[in-house]
Amino acid sequence: MLPRCSIPVSQDNSGLPFAFTRVQFPLIPAYCVSVHKSQGQTLDKVGMFMEYPVFAHGQLYTALSRTSGWDCLVVCAPGDLTNIVMQHVL
Repeated sequence: MLPRCSIPVSQDNSGLPFAFTRVQFPLIPAYCVSVHKSQGQTLDKVGMFMEYPVFAHGQLYTALSRTSGWDCLVVCAPGDLTNIVMQHVL
């Protein structure tokens, strides 16, 4: 449940011929970066949602090593967190 912030704006403050109420949700803007796009970067905080196992060799290591320490890393893995190597491709 997200709280809403209601901000009434009068005609005098807006310069419009009517009063209105501005409603907004207090959210912090965020962005998403794929593991491949984050390669070579150092990020302040990293959050990972691993719904499916990692599909490329080294991808898990790359994702986990983008931050400077364990206290800056959050991992949500509902299933097994494994690094899959498809032997038949090699």
